[in-house]
Amino acid sequence: MAKRSASIFCLLLGSHILAAHPISISWATLRAYEQQVDLQINILAEDLFLFHGLEPDESGFFSSELLQEAAGRHREFLARFFFLEDLSGNRLEPRFVRCQPFEMPAGGVHRDSLMQYGLLYFFEFRAAHPISGLQVFQQFGGSRSPIPAVVMATAYQDGAAGPLTAEIGRERPWLLAFDWEEPGNFGQQSHFSRFPQKAGPAAFLRIDEKGLSQQVEMPFEKMESLLPVRRAREAFLDAEEERRAITAIAAYFTQHIEVEIDGRPCAPASVRVDFGGSREAAGMPLAGARVKVSLDYSTGAPPAGVVARWALFNWQSRAWQAEISVFGEVQKHTFSRYQPVFCWKK
Repeated sequence: MAKRSASIFCLLLGSHILAAHPISISWATLRAYEQQVDLQINILAEDLFLFHGLEPDESGFFSSELLQEAAGRHREFLARFFFLEDLSGNRLEPRFVRCQPFEMPAGGVHRDSLMQYGLLYFFEFRAAHPISGLQVFQQFGGSRSPIPAVVMATAYQDGAAGPLTAEIGRERPWLLAFDWEEPGNFGQQSHFSRFPQKAGPAAFLRIDEKGLSQQVEMPFEKMESLLPVRRAREAFLDAEEERRAITAIAAYFTQHIEVEIDGRPCAPASVRVDFGGSREAAGMPLAGARVKVSLDYSTGAPPAGVVARWALFNWQSRAWQAEISVFGEVQKHTFSRYQPVFCWKK
């Protein structure tokens, strides 16, 4: 299993990258129950070298005693730098359960072989009340550590059919929401992405007698990859923060979608931004929240030609699947850097 982990690591990142810039990669599995979360973290022995200042001997070997001592210290490292908070920002206290070490070679491990060995750490977190959601943080070595780190995470909810997965970096926590009355709502879209997508197109365009209307729907987190939203708490927007966010999002989408109707530039007559999700006294939880942006362009007469030019792309939002209705006839279009324009002529 350790060799398989090492091969996956090389496949994902490339050995040439590791040689130039050491990178920490590990795997976490969370199992959420109504008032408890069980956590399993699989790290490579290389993390003991990266984060604990270990020095090999003159032959390039780390002794078994040195590695065992570092493995003990790494328990506190994980408890400090991989942590859970509820949606109100309260940290859940970890309880260390056990560590499953690798079989230590008698002569120690050579520095070039550290990636061939893995350790499993087990923690549990208990809560006094049902857990409505989690913020999962990974800040290995601290938020300013020069060592890049990523955790490949999988989360399960008790009673749900499938998991959710994400790649967790230091920049932002992974937000998870739990529905204990309908556990099946969790894990509906299971895939290896930081931005879970619901089935179907992400954008809808309609051309009719009134002109053009466009709708774009996305998870809040994906929207924030385009336009970061300032707020006091990671998992919430209060009423004032929501108002500011709506204004900023409306302006951003107006600027980054250009429209021409009948050969003339056309600004939207109205722009609406809606946040899907529940409301609480403390604010609007962002775990699982979605954003819908609607832009309407009125012409006063049936248009004879429409051009929509999108500039809503980055490495996390490479393409947008769109469903387009032209006077009742539906067609598909993919907006991307290579095909940012949709054109229609009567």
